[in-house]
Amino acid sequence: KSLLSMDLRTKSVLSQRDVKRVSAHVQSISTVQDMVKERIDSPSSGQDIEVAEMLQRLIKGLGSVKSGVSVEFEGEEFSANARTASSLAVIVTEVLFNALSDCRSSVTVRLSRDGEGLGKIAITDDRPDSNEEEAGDATGQSSSGGGTLVQFLARADFKREVAYRRVEDTFEAEISFPL
Repeated sequence: KSLLSMDLRTKSVLSQRDVKRVSAHVQSISTVQDMVKERIDSPSSGQDIEVAEMLQRLIKGLGSVKSGVSVEFEGEEFSANARTASSLAVIVTEVLFNALSDCRSSVTVRLSRDGEGLGKIAITDDRPDSNEEEAGDATGQSSSGGGTLVQFLARADFKREVAYRRVEDTFEAEISFPL
């Protein structure tokens, strides 16, 4: 609801991209909600969310954003609590939606963790340099408010920021989060 509200405050008519983006966020929250329900229904599995499984479901759900795009997932399996998973779902959906919309042909989602209790998600795409400006600002986030929400959640829930950078011929967004 907050994304839709942000979009409507700045625009009188939503573009097809905006409608797809809001729909993707609704679907991402539904994905996490389904996973939480599955855990509750199966008490032996605990109530934490498997992050790799969640990311793979989000990737699958966003598959229709742009045809002809290859999305690769790399990562190890570990879990996070439902609140962390919910915030990650919103952050990843926004960043991944922009990567899929702006890339030429490929996106890679990498999941890892360090030995200090932090998980990390890096989303890399092959967008051309000029699309950074078209996407909104130097962060590669659209100007429709999604980037604001991403940074707000990262700061509020993880005490971190999403880092954006150009690495050779790729554009990368990276978020670290507590496990």
